[in-house]
Amino acid sequence: IKGKEQNSSIDAEIGVSRLPSETGLDERAGFEGTLLWNIRNIFNSHRNIVLESKIGLNYFDNINNIYTYSNIKIAYYSPRLFSYQYPYRIELYNENIKYDLFKNTRGIRLISSKSNNLGNYSTGLVLEFVESNFNRELFDERRSVYFILNRFSVKNLLTPKNGFIVGLKSEIFSV
Repeated sequence: IKGKEQNSSIDAEIGVSRLPSETGLDERAGFEGTLLWNIRNIFNSHRNIVLESKIGLNYFDNINNIYTYSNIKIAYYSPRLFSYQYPYRIELYNENIKYDLFKNTRGIRLISSKSNNLGNYSTGLVLEFVESNFNRELFDERRSVYFILNRFSVKNLLTPKNGFIVGLKSEIFSV
């Protein structure tokens, strides 16, 4: 197996996609464009910065009131936390949804995950600030902590035979 470090890249996509709704209860079909700039190997290390922008549009439901969606994310990825081999990423994001109702979400996520041949785990810390006129909530602050653990003894997860797959997810929310 040969491995190669990938250089920085810029990717763009446009197409039909499922877009989130302002209520969070359903999804809408619409056009979506994505622009992703991945800056890799900062200072010849395995640290990356990702800038991602998404724009969505739906006018199928009501031609007079166009649904718009935008999402901007800046993320920093590193395989080490100080001198420990503890991979993590930090994400700052801003999401706007406008239709009859509006929803604006700003937040920060701190996520760590690691895999080996017996399974994987992921932990995260999320802090969000939500502005919305849905359900009479004007401004809301949400905090959450989660832990996900997956263990398995099968050789191939796509076609599992003779083994086990166990998953555990725990999440705590605070408003």
